[in-house]
Amino acid sequence: MSVADFARDFFSNIHAAGSVSDISATVWLTALSVTFIGFEAFDGLLIPVGSVLLRLYYAVLPRRHKPVKVVPGSIGFGPADDLSGAVIPHQAPPLPQLSRLDRAFQLFSKVCAATFLIACIKFSLWEGAYVSTEWCPSLPVNHNEAKSLSSSSPGTCGEWLLKRWLPSFAWQLPLLFIVYDFFYTLMHWGLHIPFLYPWIHKHHHRQMSPFRGNADAINVHPIEFMLGDYNHILATFIVTRITGARGEFHALTFFLFVLIGGFFASANHTRWNFTIPFGIYDVKYHDVHHRLYNCNYGQYIMLWDRVFGTFVPFTARVDNAAQGVKTKEG
Repeated sequence: MSVADFARDFFSNIHAAGSVSDISATVWLTALSVTFIGFEAFDGLLIPVGSVLLRLYYAVLPRRHKPVKVVPGSIGFGPADDLSGAVIPHQAPPLPQLSRLDRAFQLFSKVCAATFLIACIKFSLWEGAYVSTEWCPSLPVNHNEAKSLSSSSPGTCGEWLLKRWLPSFAWQLPLLFIVYDFFYTLMHWGLHIPFLYPWIHKHHHRQMSPFRGNADAINVHPIEFMLGDYNHILATFIVTRITGARGEFHALTFFLFVLIGGFFASANHTRWNFTIPFGIYDVKYHDVHHRLYNCNYGQYIMLWDRVFGTFVPFTARVDNAAQGVKTKEG
């Protein structure tokens, strides 16, 4: 496929997924309800549940793997206490109060998320997308293959998950994040170009030490939110072209990619000292970006920052002034 054919195919895809003329009021209201309820539940559960899980994780972590002890401030985690490194100390004063513009941008992001949800569903169902939506399709397995599967009879959902979907998911999900972050890193770098930065991305960087989780993650300019969201469809479109034959990429993989990505993006805006080994993911990397600006442009992984030479590791230093800042929600 030539570049021109690829571009024509992709824009046809976006037009089919992004068209709203055929969306009924009922579908719109349902999508809005789901996204608003989802955001509120996510905001309400992310910090407290995550804090408890982190306490448990650091409690059972072998001593030789424990980070250096710090006594963090109270912001975002209730009463100040020693979590034995489970909390990233504030490196700069956080944004203590949200303005009306902050809340307006958060509201737009939630409405845009409803549009994106509809676009994701339409993308999965569009006949030009190489995405399978068939659940538990029958498997052409012979008698000997059936004996090796955990289910008692061939063609069951369990067999489909283990034999067909899970092996593909294991390599498609990492590839999705790699492709997504390639374009996101370039886009994010572009938003930092001096003549463009004040108009779009500067608003998000008013928060130099994020702690509100999803509320800080979606506090971005509308253009930035839409570019980041719809980049998921671009990444999926490219990966489906890599996989080739229709049906090898399942809609379940696509929606899990979006959900897992949403969790990582929200975690990036907490004080959690949460990492995935081997430098794959670390909340502290995005914390460095909010403070230093011209580094760590990746959303989920630092692969492309390492390739482009823009990666800067986290260096622990407790800013006592930042620890004492009290937040007030207006």
